Amino acid sequence: MNSLPLITIVIVNDNGKKYLERTLAALTDQSYPNFEILVVDNGSTDGSLEYIKSLQELILIQSPIVRNKNFACNYGIIQAKGDLILLMDNDLLITDNNLLTKKKKK
Repeated sequence: MNSLPLITIVIVNDNGKKYLERTLAALTDQSYPNFEILVVDNGSTDGSLEYIKSLQELILIQSPIVRNKNFACNYGIIQAKGDLILLMDNDLLITDNNLLTKKKKK
């Protein structure tokens, strides 16, 4: 059993395959050992779904209401199993593989 809290990274995707390839590669290199990546697809038609399905380390859910970002964000948060949640867009590039281990500065 892992004593570190589970962090769920929720990414909302809407036709962002060109961004996801870069964003997801950076996330999977995180040094924090206890996290999951949950991608909420918001009605993509650009091949995003096929790309996400090809990656085994991700959880894919499809928003039942498409083209509504606020709904998709909340839907992803409800589906998350983590003790902590990082909500991000599909085009955010993480360049620090220690991002999830950093402590809040006082």
